Amino acid sequence: MPFSALPPTRSPPAAAYSTGGGGNSPHESRPVTSGSVASYISATAVAAAAVDQSTPSFRYSSIRSRDGKSAASSVRSKSRGSVVSASLSSSQPEVAAMLEQVNQHRQDVAALAESTGILGDKYFEGLRGYTSIQEPTNAFWKRRYFVIADKTVFMYINECSRTPSDFLHIESVVSPPRDAGDEVLMPHSIAVDFGTGEYYMYFDSASMREAFESEVRKVISAA
Repeated sequence: MPFSALPPTRSPPAAAYSTGGGGNSPHESRPVTSGSVASYISATAVAAAAVDQSTPSFRYSSIRSRDGKSAASSVRSKSRGSVVSASLSSSQPEVAAMLEQVNQHRQDVAALAESTGILGDKYFEGLRGYTSIQEPTNAFWKRRYFVIADKTVFMYINECSRTPSDFLHIESVVSPPRDAGDEVLMPHSIAVDFGTGEYYMYFDSASMREAFESEVRKVISAA
């Protein structure tokens, strides 16, 4: 059979084709018509409308209240406020009890200071100086100015303070002071049990430590 060439075909314009998507081959071309474009746009609009109706609008837009805050922010603020108020209401009795203890302690210190005369000339008569003290229930060291008068160690914030902030009764000491240098790793340090546990104290010099120990031992031996 004689070979006959096929008639040439006319290629459509390039704008009438789009590459990729939908065919068996990723490079297969499909014609794009105005009707298919309109159908695609219409289907997209319908899907977006369906999503907008089925999903709460506050997830995609910020609902503003009269004061300018979003509804979600208002809800979060109210929840935080309720939590804070609940915690404060639950801790109010404990805070009130602690404040009552602090006020009572201050009154006791003031009454003792007035009764012993430490607010007057006795402030200058007894042994006084600086020490750093660590309480049994507190891991922090406190720098204090102390004065010993009437078998009591009065603690001051500094040497310019006229009213003591705390006191320790020497008569309540359980045992004589002992060396605590190996425990606190500080020079001129001692441990003294004032009946509520051991207090660690270290002084600025060996002579001040010896003078403090002497006053404590003197009261213990006289008891």
